[in-house]
Amino acid sequence: CASMAYTYNEPAIWYEYHRDMGRIAMREGLFNILVTDGYGTPEFWERASEYIHAASIDLKGFTEKLYNELTGARLAPVLDSIKTAKRLKGRHKLWVEITSLVIPGWNDSEDEIRQEAEWLKEIDPDMPLHLIGFFPSYKMMSTPPETAEKLLSLRKVALDVGLKYVYVGNVLTEEGENTYCPNCGDLLVRRALFASTITDSFDIEKSKCKNCGHKIAGIWTVEQAKRLKEIE
Repeated sequence: CASMAYTYNEPAIWYEYHRDMGRIAMREGLFNILVTDGYGTPEFWERASEYIHAASIDLKGFTEKLYNELTGARLAPVLDSIKTAKRLKGRHKLWVEITSLVIPGWNDSEDEIRQEAEWLKEIDPDMPLHLIGFFPSYKMMSTPPETAEKLLSLRKVALDVGLKYVYVGNVLTEEGENTYCPNCGDLLVRRALFASTITDSFDIEKSKCKNCGHKIAGIWTVEQAKRLKEIE
């Protein structure tokens, strides 16, 4: 394998384990991925960014109401984590993506997604946003699953705001999982479920669109990931 991911349950509560494992992984030529709810302190992010190459932060909604009623937590610390991670992107070369689970009746309005996208755009328009469809489970069996049509419409809202890379997940769509050049619109990476295909329009080694030369944000190869961190 090329990487190790620290996830499920929240990795911030077992920091010492993935700190030690992450450093060993780097010495063995692997790169490290953190999947988190974004409730870590600034000190946690500062230390973890020394060995974490990429992080996926859950932004479960953009209202205090959702956070309070569904999680018992607060929105503000998560937003602070995203801002901290963005700062560390420049200093420690931490790649960051955002994942939002879209739940019918809770956070699937165009206005809320627009507000979320506008906020993220101010942080970094190149930061990918993944809109993941809810599926009934546990205490929310009576809530219906989110539809592909709804997710695609919300994806368009976020793209229209100015985010450059917006994806949908947990549903099968024609274009929602693909990567397109934000400059000319050429298809660069085609995805279907767990299969990915690099198209002839993408120079993956140089991270550029061959059609227009636009630089495509992201970590696309193992070598690019390894160059993010110095092995100590």
